[in-house]
Amino acid sequence: VTCYIDQMSTWYDMKTRQEVTNSHLFSEIQDSLGTFGLNGLDRLLCFMIVKELQNFLGLFHRTVLRDKSVQDSLKALQKVVIPLKAVVANSSKIYSNAITKTQRIWPSYLDAIMKVGQMQILRQQIANELNYSCKFDSKHLAAALENFNEAILADIEAHYQDPSQPYPKEDNSLLYEITAYLETAGNHNPLNKIYITTKRLSYFPIVIFIFLIAQLLKLQYVKNLGMSCRKPADPVDWPPLVLGILTLLKQFHSRYTEQFLALIGQFIRSTMEQCTSQKIPEIPADRKS
Repeated sequence: VTCYIDQMSTWYDMKTRQEVTNSHLFSEIQDSLGTFGLNGLDRLLCFMIVKELQNFLGLFHRTVLRDKSVQDSLKALQKVVIPLKAVVANSSKIYSNAITKTQRIWPSYLDAIMKVGQMQILRQQIANELNYSCKFDSKHLAAALENFNEAILADIEAHYQDPSQPYPKEDNSLLYEITAYLETAGNHNPLNKIYITTKRLSYFPIVIFIFLIAQLLKLQYVKNLGMSCRKPADPVDWPPLVLGILTLLKQFHSRYTEQFLALIGQFIRSTMEQCTSQKIPEIPADRKS
């Protein structure tokens, strides 16, 4: 089991604390397989992420939408947290009960989301290597692609502000072709990509919220490293966890992300309110991460 340190772009073994690999791996792959080989690996990771996200949606249907006991727990929590701008009274007990009643479904969620997060980190590293290689080996192509991309985005934005402005038609392959060039040149952000089409899912934001605060119990804050795992025997790697959740939210309407962030904000306010309202303020043990 590895731990990814973002500041160093390096993976370490959680138990031995020895380096496993780092970003130089992708330079070696580039030297061995070339640009198209590295781009092929990136495409493979894309399909693997799509498969993992589809598996997660199937898991969500089985564990939430077809489980009445879980739905009852979620409905009870929703009644307490609405309106989202309010502070939850006795928040420690409320949130702990929600985690306890749903804890059996989180291990499978954690596995799927962490896989997506790890693959997104790999895609980011590959994009960095491809972009560096493109700028070094073909700076004119890199500059042309970057300027062309910015020009197209400016035209699209102008069209949405004024529909009379030109916009590529549906049968125009321009956007598809420029996307292929940009991804091959590493000029893209994997975190902004829509991998799958989704439908509206009941309880989705609050489920992801409870999942996240359930994982916080396994983490602690370290000044030099940020969030790190409390116990190697119960591993949770923070960067892949965050990127996995971000990728998952990106597949849905932006209102889901807004609701999720509102729940996180309410959680923080409620926890701090409970701590400061005590005669001797003390942060609960499960909130010290």
